[in-house]
Amino acid sequence: MYIQDDYKIPKERKKVQVFMSDSNQFAQKFIFFLNERSKYGSSIEGIEEFLNESDQFIPSIQIMPNDVEVFTMLNKNDIYYVVDDSLPYENDAETKKAATLILKNGTKLDVSIHKKKPKDQCRILDYMNKNGHFLEFVAGSSIIYINTNCVSKIICTD
Repeated sequence: MYIQDDYKIPKERKKVQVFMSDSNQFAQKFIFFLNERSKYGSSIEGIEEFLNESDQFIPSIQIMPNDVEVFTMLNKNDIYYVVDDSLPYENDAETKKAATLILKNGTKLDVSIHKKKPKDQCRILDYMNKNGHFLEFVAGSSIIYINTNCVSKIICTD
């Protein structure tokens, strides 16, 4: 007989807010299970990496309004964006390329790119067309991960 815990892969629990196509622009609280090691380095797997590398359905825990936790599998195609407000973002000199993204459900998000990008990704157009459906942005004091398949229009403001 074997012990089931011997086969568990260590995961980090990450609380996020998820805006989905069925949520009428309201945030739903979830817990994602991130790998303890990113395949790109020795740190914990990031949310952008998790969303872009995971399968079509993401196992997660939905935190209901009464704090009851329910195991849920999310379809990535129905996620509009994910907010990670666990560490408030402080604006710095690297934040640039501001834009307003208009999503398919009518939501308008004022965002900016805060990471240094290679020369071939310095324009908002190049950033939006890079590999991966989920891209990282700053909105207010939060880091958000937007499903580019849900963006219908981009208004450049910078």
